[in-house]
Amino acid sequence: MRSSLFFFGHLHFFFCLYLYPFKTLPEDDDFLDPDDDFLDLDDDDLLDPADDLLDPADDDLLDPADDDPDDTDGIDILGDLLLDDLDEPELLLLIIIIYIIIIINFFTINFIHYNMHISIHLPSHIYKYMFQFCDALVFSFQELGHTCTINLNYRYQKSDLLIIMFLACPIPKQFILDIKTNNSSYIFYMTEPMNLPNSFRFYKIRLLQRIKLLKPLAIWTYSKYNIHILNSFPCIRNHHIKIHYVPPAYSPVYDYNLSSNPLMYASIATKGFYDQRFEQLAILFPSITNLSCWTHSQWKEQVDGYTIINVHKVQHNAPLELFRIAPLLSSGISVVSEKSFIDDETLYNNFIYFLNDNTPFDSNKIIPVDKELYKNTFNMTSIIQDSLASLPWKKK
Repeated sequence: MRSSLFFFGHLHFFFCLYLYPFKTLPEDDDFLDPDDDFLDLDDDDLLDPADDLLDPADDDLLDPADDDPDDTDGIDILGDLLLDDLDEPELLLLIIIIYIIIIINFFTINFIHYNMHISIHLPSHIYKYMFQFCDALVFSFQELGHTCTINLNYRYQKSDLLIIMFLACPIPKQFILDIKTNNSSYIFYMTEPMNLPNSFRFYKIRLLQRIKLLKPLAIWTYSKYNIHILNSFPCIRNHHIKIHYVPPAYSPVYDYNLSSNPLMYASIATKGFYDQRFEQLAILFPSITNLSCWTHSQWKEQVDGYTIINVHKVQHNAPLELFRIAPLLSSGISVVSEKSFIDDETLYNNFIYFLNDNTPFDSNKIIPVDKELYKNTFNMTSIIQDSLASLPWKKK
């Protein structure tokens, strides 16, 4: 949208500059004729002091009441100066050339925003946990006019833009070098909570190693907590890398159109990772059950009729787990969550009931999902479009 306004603004500018004088070209073809005596030095009235050219008494001079539409002397002169020797075919050719230059300039600067090939890269064993988000990314990129593929590896595929996910796995050095060699661009997507033990040092080293090879266009992530941590990294500040909040949000891909029961509780958590946390949660919700959903059909079949309790891997000050919450809110399922990072809570306090350590759970505080409000507030395609429009694209 911004690029389109930029383009048509330029068209309007050149129309005013070049085409408007064409409309008012003078019919007098002897303007500045060499045989004319306009500048005849023998003409003794040249700048004659007695001349009334600038006579203050001449009430015609810049008369505000003079609204004669045919009086276009200034524009006639400009038109003559620019186009005195051009006949009509040459004039038309000049107009066409001007428009071609504008269009070429437009697409040279902004072509990367349109009809890109985008490839998403992540390890195959991680796709199991990220399949909804990856499918929603593909949908949104296609909705914006791009082609998009999912690659379950870290091997270069010819693309205009690569989204590299899950930095917890080593990103091969050659992968980044191939991106650089082929003059492609890439974005890191930080999918992991950065409040895990030792994650600060771990990710700082990983990012620095890859940024030194090739600076990413940006780093995307799903939590304001991660943004806070990433902005504290010297390698981010020194290389002026943009950190964008691009969370999983509303998408028709995982709008399963479900209903929620405020008295039936379930959790969607990975066995092994959350066992201890789930046991603690069962004290508060004795009838809670744990769902295992790894496909779109399983989500649609198993989640319907529940209110979902969101559990953190690490309890303290955790990023909000939007990879599983976005499909729930998109489908109309109410969510109760353990306390999260305050900035994440502030963004979602109209959609999620956040538990408070000092206040007992109250089922009356569970928030029925306003899907239309959620769709308009957190729309996946709109968030991605805004981020892409603000990135420092390279000319190709």
